[in-house]
Amino acid sequence: MAKSPVKESNTGLIIVLVFFILSTLGLGVGTYMGFAEQKKFVDIAKDAETKKKDSDDRKRLYAAQAQLLYKYIANKDLPIAQDDKMEIPTDRINLESGGAWASKKTEGLIQALQEIENAQAINGAGKQEKILGVGTVVTPFLKVAELTIAQKKQYEASLQTQRSSHDKSLADLTQQFQDDKKILTKRATDSEDRQKKVEADFLSFRKAVTDLQAQEKGAAESSRKDILAKLDAIAGEALKEAEARKDGDINALRKSLAEQRRDNDRLKNDMVSAKLMKPSGWKVVKITREDPRLVYINLGSQADVRPGDFFFIHGNQDNGIPEQKPKGKLEVVRVIDAKLSVAAVTQIDNAGGNPVREDDHLNNPIWSPNMRQNISSRKHIALRGQMFIDGSDIDSTIELVKRLEDMGVIVDSYIDFKDKEDPLKVGSNSTGLSEKTSLVIEGADPFKGKVTPADKVSEAMFNLDNRTRDFNIQRITLDGFIKSLGWTR
Repeated sequence: MAKSPVKESNTGLIIVLVFFILSTLGLGVGTYMGFAEQKKFVDIAKDAETKKKDSDDRKRLYAAQAQLLYKYIANKDLPIAQDDKMEIPTDRINLESGGAWASKKTEGLIQALQEIENAQAINGAGKQEKILGVGTVVTPFLKVAELTIAQKKQYEASLQTQRSSHDKSLADLTQQFQDDKKILTKRATDSEDRQKKVEADFLSFRKAVTDLQAQEKGAAESSRKDILAKLDAIAGEALKEAEARKDGDINALRKSLAEQRRDNDRLKNDMVSAKLMKPSGWKVVKITREDPRLVYINLGSQADVRPGDFFFIHGNQDNGIPEQKPKGKLEVVRVIDAKLSVAAVTQIDNAGGNPVREDDHLNNPIWSPNMRQNISSRKHIALRGQMFIDGSDIDSTIELVKRLEDMGVIVDSYIDFKDKEDPLKVGSNSTGLSEKTSLVIEGADPFKGKVTPADKVSEAMFNLDNRTRDFNIQRITLDGFIKSLGWTR
């Protein structure tokens, strides 16, 4: 019996449906398993990327650390791959901020960098890029050591120079001391010689008196009385000398010797009162034929010479040095130009035997060029002692100071015997006795012969005398000075 076709068709449909269901289930399971495996691989990839970034950050950090330290210490770039090099200032700032890869920096790195920066004077922020450039980083420690050695050598050389200079100064001072000692020794010897000469002169004087007494033995009674009076005076002086020695004071004989020495000095200064120590350059350049008393001199308006100014005339010797003693005196009557004036001869000692000639020298102890206009050009003079300028026993020191200053002379020092507390005075426009002082006028010395000063006035006399010797200033007696100026007493 034949099968029904409808039944066979349903069976095939069922088989197809079952197969479809099974295939769908298999596909779903496979798809699910595929997606699950894919997620695993994605997670693995992400984890690998994280580890790679962490590794890159650490690599960059380690490279930055190494490069910074190497740069700071060795003063040159670290020899690493070009891709790993970086800008030092930027990395230094990143390390400070701690962002990105710098967050993994090791503990103490910043402190280590700061210590290196402090030691080498590097800006920690890295902003001064020239410090980090090639060849401009602060000298490494080895260079510092080299500089220290160089400085040590320099200091040793400087020390040796100073030691040599000090040794030379010491030698110079020693030599100066020896020279000063010789000078003082010579002065002491000269003083002793002068004392011996004075004593010899006194003995000669006594012998002359004794001889005179013997010669006049048979003279009249009046002469005999005079001689006896002289002998009594000598005996009295000897008695005073003994009493003075007993009391510790200067005896009469020493005073007599001092007076005699003063007289000798006065006579000596009178002879050379207008002595020229060296040529002044001022000369007689021409003598007029019409009147020999009128001469031309090489001083004019440039030196501010004026009518009334006077000069002493000194003859010109063969060697060009002026004669010590003046032959005459002239006075300016008219100024012609800057270097020429007409002068009249007002005094001539020996017109026939020693007349005024061309090239004769001129001198004035208190005149100097431009002294009226320029204080620094004026002559400096000091006064020592009592100034009896009018021949009396009245001290006229103050009057003489004013007279000299009115003539344009600067008086450096003088003694006011009336001021018992501060007798040593300084004149106008002066700071005292100095190397500028050209002349010291010696007046009467009431303390001459005393060994030590008794009061402030005598102390001022001693000090002025010592400073005159220290500056080696020329001295002249008051009588000689007055004669050199043509004054009358």
